[in-house]
Amino acid sequence: MLMGVLRSNILIKKTRSSDWADLRKSPPKVDDAHLKYAIAYVVKDLAAYGYIRVWDRLKIDGRQFNRKRFYMVMRDQGWQLFRQGQKTLDTIKQEGTVAVKGSDTRWCSYVVHAWEIC
Repeated sequence: MLMGVLRSNILIKKTRSSDWADLRKSPPKVDDAHLKYAIAYVVKDLAAYGYIRVWDRLKIDGRQFNRKRFYMVMRDQGWQLFRQGQKTLDTIKQEGTVAVKGSDTRWCSYVVHAWEIC
């Protein structure tokens, strides 16, 4: 073994025919235009649905799609909902204090300009 390459592998590559093709490669990508159209049809009325609900809605309507392919199309088009913790946080600064009358009691926040103590 020289430089991390086996000699048997080099010999096999040298003796291959010129029309050899690696059949382990993934099949060509399928056009997902009909899938995109179906997703857009459901999402235009139900924008708060995630990919699972949209997929279920289409399944109820009698249209079957591969769930993983469905997810990838929605992800690639940017139609996924934000996952928890990924959405940008609001820039509103919370100004208030926590008021507790005694131990083992409920607390509520007191915002100076908006609300009174609960």
